[in-house]
Amino acid sequence: MKNHLYYYIPLFLAICLNSCRKDFDFEPAQSGQLSFSQDTIFLDTVFNSTRSGTRVLTVFNNSDNDISIPNVQLRRGVDSRYQLNVDGLPNNVSEVTPESGKIFTDVEILANDSIFVFIEATIDPLVDEIDEQQNYLDEILFRTATDIKQVQLSTQVINAEFSFTENPEPPRSFITEQRDQNGDFIVIRGYDLTDDELDITRARARVIFGNAVVPSGKTLTVGSGSRLFFNRDSSLIIEDGATLNILGEESPENNPLINEVIIEGNRIDEDFDRLPGQWNFIWIRQGATANIQNTIIKNATTGILAQGNGNETSANVSLNNVQIYNSQTVGIQARASFINATNLVINQSGRAAINIEEGGTYNFTHATLSSTFSFGGVSQNAIVLNNSVVESSNVVSTNLTANFTNSIISGSKRDEITVVNSDGGNFDLTFTNCLIDLTTNNNSLLNPNDSTVFQDCIFNENPGFRNTRLNDLQINSESPANSTALFIAGKDIIGTERVNPSDIGAYESIIFDEE
Repeated sequence: MKNHLYYYIPLFLAICLNSCRKDFDFEPAQSGQLSFSQDTIFLDTVFNSTRSGTRVLTVFNNSDNDISIPNVQLRRGVDSRYQLNVDGLPNNVSEVTPESGKIFTDVEILANDSIFVFIEATIDPLVDEIDEQQNYLDEILFRTATDIKQVQLSTQVINAEFSFTENPEPPRSFITEQRDQNGDFIVIRGYDLTDDELDITRARARVIFGNAVVPSGKTLTVGSGSRLFFNRDSSLIIEDGATLNILGEESPENNPLINEVIIEGNRIDEDFDRLPGQWNFIWIRQGATANIQNTIIKNATTGILAQGNGNETSANVSLNNVQIYNSQTVGIQARASFINATNLVINQSGRAAINIEEGGTYNFTHATLSSTFSFGGVSQNAIVLNNSVVESSNVVSTNLTANFTNSIISGSKRDEITVVNSDGGNFDLTFTNCLIDLTTNNNSLLNPNDSTVFQDCIFNENPGFRNTRLNDLQINSESPANSTALFIAGKDIIGTERVNPSDIGAYESIIFDEE
């Protein structure tokens, strides 16, 4: 028995000594032992002085030994606008210092294991050094016993101004025509934009929080190349007597979108770039006017909500070279309005590209309207037309005039046009040189053989869009829309001159590159 004790006591002591001296287990890292999940980390595009989303870098120990990296730090050191969390630690000491989240020592990784490095950024382009592409750059340096390994960091920064109210109960209230779960009309609250906020230019983007109102008698002007971003549940409301002028311009071929106005949600990283319903709408109320040119509107609940009185003698909404994408409900929701639109593209709307209610007057020329929706559910139709309104449980007829010329109306259904006609009002429809998905319909207003409604139209032919999922609705040279339009001199939505014979839709056809 004593012999056995003499054997076990030294073994027990050796185990205890090893466990008490853990630092002996880790050897300094060598160059070939480390690898990384990425060699460059691109963080979200951020607005000045707002924090980015978090990105993750994985650092691998490819050896059979436990290793310690002597130093991990940002190249800019304590002045960097990036913040790191390395393996759960903001730094290697307990108190907060200027080195916290910037400089780390003796970072340990077990054999054939890995650690995570979490990365965030908060950048002010007016103070911090950014390059000509508006990128803020830095590197994470991993100093081993033999060399230094780098992982590049890049964040694009948008210099922005912010419109918001500090009042928890904004003073303005607006009754929408949407109802809550109890059947009551939803009321939203907003605040007036000040005179200083009514001129938006390309020099600084505008981020809108809440429901911003252009008050009666005022004009909001958005210059070419401007960028508007909306926070969740935010809107732009143009009040009775107010005016909205969005004045984008055509961009040169070598710098696309530089002069267009782009309006979207303020979550603009890759995961949110095409996600519908990130903000509410642009609401052009009865008595307001809007002129929108060379503009892209995307990721809203409803792109444009337009209201009129049904008796306008000129357009209260004019659209020229406008694209509306990824709307949760409808691209354009119009009630008793007068809308003139040329070179209009609408795609990826949850219910309809255009939904017209309560009549009005509408002229769409060279429009491309698709009911495709890739985010769950099936869009109802490309176009819904209704000339009635319910007042006190009674259906009241209104007058509706809608003219579609040189337009593509397409989608996944056999019939992409729905009409609800109240006999007490006028219902005047004309489709001239259009490409339409429509079969013989039970509604007498939509009989494809009726030449008073459908003039020189093409039915149920694939328009040949390049990629509806990615909102690329250009048509190829073999499209049935090619050379079949009623010639109207001018340019298409991207500035291509139309020649006779020209093409149906917002785009002139092109030859697609072979994949």
